[in-house]
Amino acid sequence: MLAIAIVAVMSRSPPVVALTNAAPVVGPVATVTHDFRTCQEEELLPAGTTAIRLSLEALLGPPVLVQVLDQGGVLVGGSVGAGWSRQSVTIPVKPLRHAVADTSVCFAILASNETVYVKGDTYSGAPDVGTDGRIRIEYLRPGGRSWWALAPSIARRMALGRSPSGLWVVFSALGAMLALTVLVSWLAVRGSS
Repeated sequence: MLAIAIVAVMSRSPPVVALTNAAPVVGPVATVTHDFRTCQEEELLPAGTTAIRLSLEALLGPPVLVQVLDQGGVLVGGSVGAGWSRQSVTIPVKPLRHAVADTSVCFAILASNETVYVKGDTYSGAPDVGTDGRIRIEYLRPGGRSWWALAPSIARRMALGRSPSGLWVVFSALGAMLALTVLVSWLAVRGSS
């Protein structure tokens, strides 16, 4: 079952950034400790966008909702539940066949006991409602190649910058993980019988 799961995941293509609003992440443009909603104007929604990544930082993030509006109507929307972490949150949306210019990206952070930092360009000349600058937004779409096609370049990059360098480092790490998986599986089967 583990092998089937690995093959299924590796056959997918990883998301790539189709477009960003070019707002650099300089620092927090808002600090959120309660319900928060804001919209960012003059955004371009690229064709085929399957997810929108917002620069939000939290240790254990609350639910986030996003909607892309065009002349007051909702083009696409999505949500992600509580539990995300890191310096960004990715919200899946239904892709459109065509790009739409001059949209508003609105998002809401639902009530939380966690502090959420909304990050972006604090020096922007046109702050959005509820923030002190422009929020960094990235628009993602599926990449053109699967993880299998990317494996050789990933292996080469993993082999660089190590004291003992070379592809043998990658293959020895993979071999050790495979041996450990076989050993743990064997012990689990042996222990259950």
